[in-house]
Amino acid sequence: LSKNVVAAGEVGGKSAQFSFDAVAYPYSVFYPADLYTTSGTVRFYSEQALSTAGVDRTSLAMAGYSNTTDVTLYSLCGIVTIPITNNYEGEDITVEKIVVKSAMGDALCGKYHINYRTGKLAPVATKSEMTLTPTAESPVVIGVGETLNIQFAVPAGFINNGLLLDITSSVGFK
Repeated sequence: LSKNVVAAGEVGGKSAQFSFDAVAYPYSVFYPADLYTTSGTVRFYSEQALSTAGVDRTSLAMAGYSNTTDVTLYSLCGIVTIPITNNYEGEDITVEKIVVKSAMGDALCGKYHINYRTGKLAPVATKSEMTLTPTAESPVVIGVGETLNIQFAVPAGFINNGLLLDITSSVGFK
């Protein structure tokens, strides 16, 4: 099944309705389409948008499988939240880029095979480093003494050995 559809539902809601002209059962569903690579393979990008509004929603992959008109979509990713506090005296800082690295090589992005029936992923080619960059329209500014919770999506699984962050900002620290 490969057809562009528009979902009817609330933004941020828990359900949506899709309509298709004809569906052959069983079928698989994947969302969003631009993370899909080839049959049964998904890509988690090594670059995501950094925002004060939370995780880059274009990075949140879901998949499902069904023999009926109803289908349940499984989340294929987790969301990591890390607080960053501006302890720099005297001025706000503008975050220009954050490079996230797995301390011991755990996968943070890359290509995975999808089991549509269970929502489980199997690594194909993974990377242990990713970059978070604000868009020009939405700069990320942290006020003096304030904390910003950065969020980013990673493939479902475990990060067993911690993360390292390299932060580049308007005050030049890393």
